[in-house]
Formats: sequence, structure tokens, C-alpha cells
Amino acid sequence: GVSQIIEEKPALKQVADWEVDKKLQEEFKAFGFFLNQHPIDNFLEALGKRGVISSENIEELNDGNIVKLAGVVAYNKHKSGPKGRYAYLTLSDPFGIYETAIFDEGLITIHRDAMGDGNSLVVECLVKKDQGGSRLLVKSIEKLEDFIKHNHPKKEIYKDSLKKEDKDIL
Repeated sequence: GVSQIIEEKPALKQVADWEVDKKLQEEFKAFGFFLNQHPIDNFLEALGKRGVISSENIEELNDGNIVKLAGVVAYNKHKSGPKGRYAYLTLSDPFGIYETAIFDEGLITIHRDAMGDGNSLVVECLVKKDQGGSRLLVKSIEKLEDFIKHNHPKKEIYKDSLKKEDKDIL
């Protein structure tokens, strides 16, 4: 005769699904990037109308440019040196990951909580270019939601700013 082996699968515990933000953070922790959707995808048009550019435009910028970038804090490092405290923020937008530096101790102190991993920010940066490439020196920090609330949109999206349709082409 034919014998059948019946495998019993363990019962899985029923749990509530994670909120979207929690799912995205865990996805980033697991893979190092956002797979299916980025936390600021829904803000791209609003950011573009407020002059925020995407990370893919960083290399095209000139030394001395002042730019606004939006992103989710992927990592933050705070350090102390002979000239005082400084910090590095690695930010992620739907187009890539980029690093910024903060040498203003007052800015670090005021925005320490906002700079936590997983928070969505808009940073205004001074672009410094040399043989080593481009560096972004943070001059101001604002939570993304506050930035959108406090800055009035223009009628059109700024040239070179964040555009959802550009992301879909990639």
C-alpha cells in the first residue's frame, strides 16, 4: 500500500498588521533601503513646489550653492572633536542615499531629537566641492511636515526638484 505522511504545520499566531511607517522602517533595517515605497513618496509634489531638490541632482550642483533636500534619517552619528561637537546625517530620499555634515553645535542641540533614525526632515545645505567630490554642510533642519506647513507652495514645481514621474522611470 501507499503510505501517506501528513505534515502538520504549526499554527501561526494572529497579529495585527504593522502601520505603514513601521513596515517601511523594518524594511529599511532589513535591506538598507526602501524596497516598494519610500516614506516621502506622498510628499514629492508638495516638496517640489517648495524648492526641494532630489539627491540625484547633488553632483550637478556648484560649489557654494544653497539647496534644500528632503529625506528620512537612515543613520546619525554624533562626535566630539577639538573644535566641538559635530554630526553626520545619512538621509534617504526616493532617488538615493546621501550624507550631510553638521558643524553647528547649536543646530545639533536644538534638533537632536528630530535627527533620530527614521525621522523625515528637510535640510538646507551649503554645497562644498573639491577634488574629493561634493559635501553637504547643513545650515538648517526642519521636520518635513512642519516645512510643508510653514512654506507656501509655488504654482509650478521647481526645475530639478523632486518629481514622482522621474522616479517611476528609474
